[in-house]
Amino acid sequence: MQVLLNRLALWWLSRQFKKDSDYAWTWHCNIAMAAVDSGATRKQGNEAASRFMYNAFRVHTQEPG
Repeated sequence: MQVLLNRLALWWLSRQFKKDSDYAWTWHCNIAMAAVDSGATRKQGNEAASRFMYNAFRVHTQEPG
């Protein structure tokens, strides 16, 4: 049952990210800052966050503009 709930949560988040790119970008920035706080450069943090967002949610994130 727990696995099903986890999959449902990931599915729901993925759906929300695809509907609202600002929400996805907020998650991306928080993940990137966690990497930077751990010693990564800003570029490495953004790359890691983009990879995570795609691998976990199949959402492409990149710096706006």
